[in-house]
Amino acid sequence: MEPLRRLLAHFLRTDAERFWVAVEPAADERVVGFGSATVRGDAWFLGMLFVLPELQGRGVGRTLLERVMPSSRGRSPAAIAMGTATDSVQPISSALYSQYGIVPRLPVFNFVGMLERPDALPPLPAGVRVTESVPETRAAESTEIAAIDAATLGHDHPQDHAFLEAEGRRRFIARSERGAVLGYGYIAPSGRFGPIAATDPALLAPLAGQLLTTVRAPGAYAAWIPGAADQLFVALLGAGFRFESFPALLLWNRPFADFSRYVPINLALP
Repeated sequence: MEPLRRLLAHFLRTDAERFWVAVEPAADERVVGFGSATVRGDAWFLGMLFVLPELQGRGVGRTLLERVMPSSRGRSPAAIAMGTATDSVQPISSALYSQYGIVPRLPVFNFVGMLERPDALPPLPAGVRVTESVPETRAAESTEIAAIDAATLGHDHPQDHAFLEAEGRRRFIARSERGAVLGYGYIAPSGRFGPIAATDPALLAPLAGQLLTTVRAPGAYAAWIPGAADQLFVALLGAGFRFESFPALLLWNRPFADFSRYVPINLALP
């Protein structure tokens, strides 16, 4: 549970006003549910909303959702992108969010694999090189990383990059012959990889290949891959990956990211 504790602590540090819990006063303030959302730029994302089974269907979840919903702060509500991810086998959750205009749009699959056939991953295009980011270069890279995030995710999120670095994920940067940043990718020593972002959808799979062939995981590699990242999707299946169980669903009221060029951190923090 420790990685989850650290993720929740990150939410509390960056978005404490959007982290609410429901308690049962008659049961010594027992926590019976909680909701947490993040705001990055003009994008609001519901990372978590959980209610104990015995209290579901009694309005607790809806109340938590409305407490963490974004404030327009003088802007039109339509200007705020709202998104979340749900389990595809939980239609009640998707129906609840859809009532607020946050509608299921895109499947995302939990890919797991041992990289049995690395040759199935495409090579880097000619003139593109990938190097690992080191502490001495991270500050200089920040502006270029922010530009990649704005182009793919719709906003920059330096606080989440700081979280990934604190978690020990290694960052790799793809550059052109002239040194322009074309994309980046993260991979943890455990083999969990993402986020990955690229200026060109065709670069997503080669960049992922560099991560997987450079960092040797102690077991299986894993990531959440959106269905829109079709070239990466096909390449990973060819390399020996599989996707487990039912897909999750990404929901939004209006598009906020180009998931053909972006692989999220996880389902709670894109």
